Order: sequence, then C-alpha cells, then structure tokens
Amino acid sequence: MENEVKEPAYKYNYLSAEEYLEMERKAVEKTELHEGVLVSMSDVSEDGVTMAGASLKHNQVIGNLIGAINPFLKGKSCSVFPSDLRVYIPGNNSFTYPDITIVCGKPELTDDNFDTVLNPSVIIEVLSPSTENYDRGNKFFIYQQIDSLKEYILINSTYSKVQVITKKDTAVWKFETVTDLTSSFFIETISLNIKLQDVYDKVDF
Repeated sequence: MENEVKEPAYKYNYLSAEEYLEMERKAVEKTELHEGVLVSMSDVSEDGVTMAGASLKHNQVIGNLIGAINPFLKGKSCSVFPSDLRVYIPGNNSFTYPDITIVCGKPELTDDNFDTVLNPSVIIEVLSPSTENYDRGNKFFIYQQIDSLKEYILINSTYSKVQVITKKDTAVWKFETVTDLTSSFFIETISLNIKLQDVYDKVDF
C-alpha cells in the first residue's frame, strides 16, 4: 500500500566507528550506524522491490529548502549542507545522513576525509511514508545526544506539514507544528522565516 510505513532494516553485527567508516567510504549504497548496528536506508515499494534514491517530491522539498537557506547564510558564520555530509554522534556510536544539516561556526570533523561532522546546529529531515516513524522516533532519540544541536525540523513530503523541535534546556524540547501553506516556520538558530509555499513550490500533492 502506498502509505504503508516501513522501518529501515537493521542488519549485520556490531561495528566500531572505525570499522563503519572504513566500510562506508567504499560502499555504493549509503547505510547509517545506530548504536553500533548498521541500518539500510533503502525504501521498499509496495511490490517489495528496493527503490534506490528518494522520491521526486522528497528531492523537490530538499531543493526548495536549500535554495531558501543557502543565499540567506551568505556572509554569515553558518553553512548549509546536503545529505552527503554524515553526522557522527560518538556518545552512542551512531552515524546518520540528515537530508539537510546546518553547521554554525567551524565544522568539527572526525578526520581528514572531510565527510563527517560532529557539531550540527540544525538538522532537517524530509519525511516519506517509509521513514516517518523512524525519523520521529529512534532517530530523534539519537539526535538528542548531540550537544551542539539546537533544532530538529521534520518536513512532510506528501502533504503540507512542518514540525520544528527546538531545544530549550538539556532535556526539554519545544514542539511547534505548522500546516497552513500561507504560514511560515522560523529557524531560530539562523533567524530565518521560511514560507511553506516556498518549501512546497512545484510539489504536486
């Protein structure tokens, strides 16, 4: 069924951070590491065939977001990165590929490969039916271990809905949801308002 929610498939045995990076840098397909366990991020279609890559709507939303954020950050201390940049959470031996990452200040990297960052300020995930529960659940718990993270933003790709989760204290997060296309949401960390109409420009629901 089109709207069936599937969790990513966990596979293989426990890996150290070093083992994961050595393997991942040689791999063709991206995998994440959650608490030492590999996670396959491939979406599975209703007929059971693995689909490579994200949907058109998913990519349109990501493109619209980066198009809105990147020019705004010109000349500022924060930078925006697409999903090829990994995030490492050493506290629970996890690596993820956020759809969009904003880093404020100098990026802290794991090594000289310049592909894995330790200090994201804002993480944005664009939700699809197959990953929504995962992004709202396990992944959010993993992201809460990142000291530098100020905001976690979830954007639906199949209908108009944006949820901004802002850290107010060590263990306190504020949730705000926006659904009206005529409204906007605020990224507090970089002081940017983004209209939902701009997020979903050319996206056919």
